[in-house]
Amino acid sequence: MGVDVVLASDGVALHLLRAEFPHLPAFELPSYRIRYDSSNMVLNIGRQLPRILYAVRSERWATERLVQDHNIQGIISDNRYGCFTKHTYNIMLSHQLYLRVPNGILEWGANRFLRTALRKFNEVWVPDVAGEPNLSGELSHGETAVHPQVRYIGPLSRIRAYESETEYQVVVILSGPEPQRSYLEQRLLEQAMSLPQKFIFIQGKTMQRNTTMPLKMWKLYPI
Repeated sequence: MGVDVVLASDGVALHLLRAEFPHLPAFELPSYRIRYDSSNMVLNIGRQLPRILYAVRSERWATERLVQDHNIQGIISDNRYGCFTKHTYNIMLSHQLYLRVPNGILEWGANRFLRTALRKFNEVWVPDVAGEPNLSGELSHGETAVHPQVRYIGPLSRIRAYESETEYQVVVILSGPEPQRSYLEQRLLEQAMSLPQKFIFIQGKTMQRNTTMPLKMWKLYPI
C-alpha cells in the first residue's frame, strides 16, 4: 500500500519479527511477562494483574514516544492494550471479544473491563470468519456489543498449499507462553511414541534453528 512500517514488540515475538523483516526498524516494548504456572486461569491472571496493568501503562508511554519520534499515523496492535494514542488511528487485532470465566460475577467484571479497553481503539479486527463454522467460537462470537466497529478479517496464516510427497501423517504445531507450551509438548510426544503414525512437531521456538530426530517415527523442528 506504499506505507512505511515500523515494528514494535518484545521477547521472542520481537526476535521473530527482526528475523523475518530485517529491513524494517524494530523497537522493544515493555514485556507483560505473563506465565501460566497454575491450571487455574483466574488465579494465574489475578496474581499477575498489577504487573500486567503496569506493563499496559508503560507501553502507552513507549507508544507515545514512537508516534512522536517517527510521525506514525496508524497503529495495528496485536492484542496489546496499551498501544494506542489520541493522535493516531488505532486498530486492535484480537480474537478476545468475550472472556469465559468460571464465576458469574468475575465473568461480568472481566468482560466489562475488556469492553472498556477495546473501546479505546477505533476498530477491532478479528482474525476469524463471522459465521459458522469458525475457529474461535464464543471467544470471538459470544458478545456482539463489545465494540461498535468489529470487523472479521478471516484467518491469518503464512501457510500455503503446494504439491509434495507425503512424509508425515501428523503435524503438531505448538505455541504459547511457557511453561505450558513445554508441558503440552511433552504430553503429545509421549502419546506420539505409542502411535504408529509418523509425526513432525513444530515447536514454536524462535530462538533456535536446530532440528532433532529422537526417533525415526517423529521429528522436532523449532519453527
